[in-house]
Amino acid sequence: MRLRIHPWQRCGRLLPWRGDSVRIPNVDNAVSDIVSQAWANFARTGVPSANGLPKWEPYTRDGGATMLLGDDMKLVHHHDRDLMALLSPEYEY
Repeated sequence: MRLRIHPWQRCGRLLPWRGDSVRIPNVDNAVSDIVSQAWANFARTGVPSANGLPKWEPYTRDGGATMLLGDDMKLVHHHDRDLMALLSPEYEY
């Protein structure tokens, strides 16, 4: 008997898996845990909150709030305005 393997099941061979989250080697586990917690809270409440994250603000064109995730977790405003204007000059930001 031959087993059928769906394409999404093959991903397990490529990515290390630890229970509730994907672990990629050389990525800080603390950042991974904070992002996992933020995603879970976003799914549950609609707000991506987690211990270690600043208070979230919804994105608006005027505010341009964006959460930067990494070694220094912070909320910034219009951090990529120049890049977006370069990529799509006809769009109004």
